[in-house]
Amino acid sequence: MPRVSGATGSTDVSVNLSGIIILHYISGITLDFETLSEGIDEGSSGTWDVTWADGEASGGTGLTTGTLTSSAVSESDGSITVHIPNVWAVRGISSSGNAEVSIALTTPTITNATPASSATITITQAELQQASNEGTNIEVQLGGILKSQARIGDVSLTLDMSSANATGSYTGGVYTITAEAV
Repeated sequence: MPRVSGATGSTDVSVNLSGIIILHYISGITLDFETLSEGIDEGSSGTWDVTWADGEASGGTGLTTGTLTSSAVSESDGSITVHIPNVWAVRGISSSGNAEVSIALTTPTITNATPASSATITITQAELQQASNEGTNIEVQLGGILKSQARIGDVSLTLDMSSANATGSYTGGVYTITAEAV
């Protein structure tokens, strides 16, 4: 039987990429504040005359809210800034090789879960951090689409604790992270 001759053809392959962005994030974070007791030495000045009959003291200079020394835990406005490491990552490709990552407070009020309580914590500021970039909108250099090329970042939240006057679980706060190719 005679052999039939073969045929060969070549195909050019092209790929158009308009950008690929993959955002990894933690969907629920619980901040557990350990029990804290702090003693602040306000100095030893002042003299009190104690009357033993009724247990009252008089004289000298006592503490007032205006003379209290700042605590290591919170500022005078009741705010605490909490740094939460490694809670988001972005990877992908874009025309510039970068992505813009932003954070917004969707629901800033965190409410005490105890029904009789009106205690709240308010998130007054949320910032992103990645390498030396920090802010509510940062530009992150993309490394590609592989997991090993992801750029991992942190979140810092400033919590207004001035209305947190009860122990227990506070829930309901939400922040949103967005990543876009630029």
